[in-house]
Amino acid sequence: KVKVPNKVLLIDDVYTTGRTLQHAITVLKEAGAQDVRSFSLCR
Repeated sequence: KVKVPNKVLLIDDVYTTGRTLQHAITVLKEAGAQDVRSFSLCR
């Protein structure tokens, strides 16, 4: 089992549909992360 920190910042280079970030956020929260935020460089 992977240990996940409580706070996570996801950085994505290009935000198109948001599907990848949404899936990553869901997986991280299911693994125990409490505060997951995201930042994208371009849209």
